[in-house]
Amino acid sequence: MVISTASIGLNVSSVSQAVTDLRRIAESAGGFVTDSFIEPIPRGRVVEGGVLAKAISRASLTMKVPSDQLDRTLAQTTSLGEIVSYSTNSRDVTDQFTDLTARLKNAQTVLEQYKEILKTARTTQDILSVQQRIDTVQEQIEVLTGQRNKIQNQVTYATIAIGLIEPQIIERPKVVEEDQGVLNRLLIQPFMVALAVAEILMRGLLILIVGLLPLYPIVGVGYIAYRKYSGKAKKNEEVS
Repeated sequence: MVISTASIGLNVSSVSQAVTDLRRIAESAGGFVTDSFIEPIPRGRVVEGGVLAKAISRASLTMKVPSDQLDRTLAQTTSLGEIVSYSTNSRDVTDQFTDLTARLKNAQTVLEQYKEILKTARTTQDILSVQQRIDTVQEQIEVLTGQRNKIQNQVTYATIAIGLIEPQIIERPKVVEEDQGVLNRLLIQPFMVALAVAEILMRGLLILIVGLLPLYPIVGVGYIAYRKYSGKAKKNEEVS
C-alpha cells in the first residue's frame, strides 16, 4: 500500500482558466478538487524593479485523483503552462496499515468478550464496571478505524498540490531626457568644473616649483651668509 503525492508550480496565461481546466481534469479522472484559493493582484502593485503593468492573479489548489490515474493527471496538468517546480513522492504504508488492522481486530474481540460478561453481571457495581470497559474499548475501536480509513483513503486517492501564477508584466521607471539634463546640470557639470580647476592649480604649482629651481642655490648661499653674519654680530655684542 503506497501513498502518492505530487507538487507542481506553473506559469499560466490565465489563472482563472487554468483553475477551470484543473477541475475538469480532476473530474474526468474520477477525482475532485478539495480546496482552492485565488488571489487577484491589481495593476500598479509595487514589485521588485517596478510596478505591475496589468492586473494578474495567482492561485493554489489541491486535487484528489485515483492513484491509478496519477500519471495521466500529472501529464494533463503540466500541459496547462510552463513548469516552474515539480516533485513527486511515494510512501509505503503497508506495515502501518497491517498493524492498525490487527489492533482493530483485537479490540473488536475484546469488545465482544466484555459484552458476554455484561450479560452475566448481577450486581450494579459489576454492570457499571463492565460497561465502563466496553465504552473505553469502543473509543479505541473508533480511533483505530478512523486511522485505518484515513490511510485507505490516502492510498486510494493521490494528492496533487498545485500553485499557479500569471507571468508578471513589469513597468520599469523611465528617466526622460529633460530629467537627465537637469541631473547633468545639478550634479555632473559642477563636478567636472571642480575637477578642471583642481587640474589647473596642480599644473600651476608644478610650473612654479620647476621655475624656481635656478634660484635655490642663490637662496641657499644667501641663507648661509646671513647665518654667519648674524653669528659674528652676536659675538661682537657679547664682547663689548
